Amino acid sequence: METPYLVSVLRFDSDTDQHIGREMVRIRQLVGVPSRSDAFPHISLVPTTVDDRDRTIQRMGAMLANQPSLDVVFSHLGYFSGGVVFLGVTPTQSLIALHRRLFEASLPDANAPWIDLYYPGRWVPHCTVALRILDDSLGMVIREVRTLIATPLLAQCMAVELLEVHEDRVQVLKRIELQLRES
Repeated sequence: METPYLVSVLRFDSDTDQHIGREMVRIRQLVGVPSRSDAFPHISLVPTTVDDRDRTIQRMGAMLANQPSLDVVFSHLGYFSGGVVFLGVTPTQSLIALHRRLFEASLPDANAPWIDLYYPGRWVPHCTVALRILDDSLGMVIREVRTLIATPLLAQCMAVELLEVHEDRVQVLKRIELQLRES
C-alpha cells in the first residue's frame, strides 16, 4: 500500500466552489474520465509527510488563527505536462506570503510528493479542473473550459483544509476557517 501524505489546500466561497465543481464534472464526462467524490475545487498549498501529523495540524492552526480570507483571481487557463488543465491564479503578495508561512509551518521533507514544485518561489498557484487529458483531446477540453468558466473569475478563499491523501481516498483532517474581512 502507498504511504499516505498530507496536503494543505485553500477552499473557496460556496458560489465559486459549486460553479467550478459543476464544470469539473462536465469536463470529466466530456473526456470520459470517471468523476470522483474526492475531486473538489481547491488550490494546493503544501504537500508533506504524515510523520508528525498532530503537530503539523497544531502548527498550522496556530499560524492561521487570525488569517483573513483572501481574494484570488483566476486569470487564465493553463496546462501542465501529464494532461493537467487548470485555472491559473494571479499571484498576490498576500497569497505568496500565506503560502510561505504555511510551507514553514508544514515542515515538509524531501520525501513529500511533488515537494520540488511547492517550494516558495517555485509554486504555481492553480486550481486543477481536468486530469489525464490526452494530447489529442487537449484543444477540445480547453475550448470547453473557456466556454464553461469565464476568466477573469474572482473567488474568495474562506478556509484552509489539511487533507490526508491515500491511494484510494482523501480525508479532511482539519478545516480552519479564515477570518471574514469587514467591508
